[in-house]
Amino acid sequence: MNVLSIDIDYITSGEDFSEVLSLFSSALFGKPDLEVKFAQYHVDIIDLFKHEYGEMSILNIDMHHDIIYNDICDPAEIRNGTVDSTNWLGWVCAHRRVEKYIWCKNNFSDPFDGELVKAFHTLYVKGKTYDVVDSRNIIFSSKRAVTERKNDSYLKFRPKIEVENKIQKYFYDINFDKIFVCLSPDYTDSGNYFYYDCLKNLYTNFSQK
Repeated sequence: MNVLSIDIDYITSGEDFSEVLSLFSSALFGKPDLEVKFAQYHVDIIDLFKHEYGEMSILNIDMHHDIIYNDICDPAEIRNGTVDSTNWLGWVCAHRRVEKYIWCKNNFSDPFDGELVKAFHTLYVKGKTYDVVDSRNIIFSSKRAVTERKNDSYLKFRPKIEVENKIQKYFYDINFDKIFVCLSPDYTDSGNYFYYDCLKNLYTNFSQK
């Protein structure tokens, strides 16, 4: 399964939006029956993975890598089931079979450095299984805990990570099965919210035909 994830905070110029719109349209028109979800927060992408246990590849077009930020969340919290918009990718990698993760970053994105790689690998330290309560955090609207019982197969399945600067031509050759688009109001400039509406309106008009 191939997943295209688009975070509107990636878009900082008209050129960025043109490239995002082109790829989104290509994926949409190339496979009309694919699953598409729009949401305010990136954490809601995990709804697409609730019943998916096969191998998957994820292309994330985003200002941030969303794997893990140690100053916000500890790797143990992710293994324990806690997930938010800053670490949803780390959660998916720890609890599902991600074969490849491609982070398409912008010119203004932070680099993918050695400290991040080290933190990422701590997600795969073999440990006990966990039972986690299924609930949304009532204080932080972009955080939730999910019920998940891990087994060793997830811990052994480490994805290949690739980083690209800006949208590449080979992205168009990927046969996407699911598309996720989020606004990320905590990170997106309010003047760019209309980009989210443009993609959502395009999909609405397309799905009604």
